[in-house]
Amino acid sequence: MRKIIDKFGIPVSIVVIVVAAVLIWNSQQKPKLDVGDHSLAYFVDDATGEEFILPADQIPPIPNPNGTGTLVIAAKFKGQTDKEPKTYYLIRYADAVRAKVESLPSDDMDRLNQLTLAQQVRSPETGSPWVSINDERAARIMSVPEWAPNRSRIQVFPPRTR
Repeated sequence: MRKIIDKFGIPVSIVVIVVAAVLIWNSQQKPKLDVGDHSLAYFVDDATGEEFILPADQIPPIPNPNGTGTLVIAAKFKGQTDKEPKTYYLIRYADAVRAKVESLPSDDMDRLNQLTLAQQVRSPETGSPWVSINDERAARIMSVPEWAPNRSRIQVFPPRTR
């Protein structure tokens, strides 16, 4: 046995170390989930449920094709094992804020702060109430369950078109 170890010990040790390193590296790699194009957003007609893909910089509620202001953002999430993204909550903003921020650039901090404070959310279930982002119910509405233990779903956006 000693002769075998003396003869092959170093090459076997190197192979074992390389195999262990590859296994450790491979176990740390997670399949990448394409989250889509952040410049686009899923919108849903709050009255009909019809979905649209529109530029993400719009401030809902916005007019639907019939001119009624019922289009709101649909926050969709997907886990690695989910076939399709699911809408977990809807987003709109208080009407009073839209007039104040529409003229500001989309990356202006004042605009972002005002929109954050004016954000309202609700469950996608028909008839569920809109609540302010500052309301304690908003946290429950916006809570997205894990798809497996310690595996979060992530927010996805419409597919890239470029």
